Amino acid sequence: MKIQRIFFSIIFMTLLLYIFIVDSSGQVRSYGLKIGTVASRLDFDYATGLDININTYYRWGANIGFYVEVLDISNLSVIGSLDYTQKGVGFKLIESTPAHPEGIDGPKSFADELDYLSLSILLKPRIDVQFGEIYFIAGPRLDVFLRALNETSIYTHFRDGAYGITIGGGFMVPDVVARGVGLEIQYSPNFGKEYTSDKLNIKETSVQILLLIEL
Repeated sequence: MKIQRIFFSIIFMTLLLYIFIVDSSGQVRSYGLKIGTVASRLDFDYATGLDININTYYRWGANIGFYVEVLDISNLSVIGSLDYTQKGVGFKLIESTPAHPEGIDGPKSFADELDYLSLSILLKPRIDVQFGEIYFIAGPRLDVFLRALNETSIYTHFRDGAYGITIGGGFMVPDVVARGVGLEIQYSPNFGKEYTSDKLNIKETSVQILLLIEL
């Protein structure tokens, strides 16, 4: 059952993050919230010989999560984070008829939302500057597929878990209310396909823009 696989994936991810935090509890450098937006799209790659072309674009959704930064070793640390992220895809389609093959009333746009729970463990090299710090991040990521708001038949065949990498960077500055605030940009491609068959392959990629609040 898909619900059972999702449940056990969430438990497994939470356990990994808990072990990660406890084992490094004496070296916790910071922790806080991540709030922002995600731009994602799906690329539909049809088999050679099929005269099908789907025009997709990036769909914007919400991202909220929690992070813990540990192992402060000579301007190098590790970040573990757990995020709820609203990915998806936007479409532009042209409605045509035999009398009007060029289309009627121009292209029409609509979007589908795909929700994921994401766990990442990222290496973080840092550079201290006068106003705070700038940094880069890179590491593996596991996305658990939670639901599709548009339950079309294709989405029911998406894989339950997707592995990928996250790379990016940002900056953090001290704040009078929180311990620090920052801005971070992530690029998160996946390994493999979300769906694959002899006629169609679907691949997903996303970019996150996040506000970090250190607690």
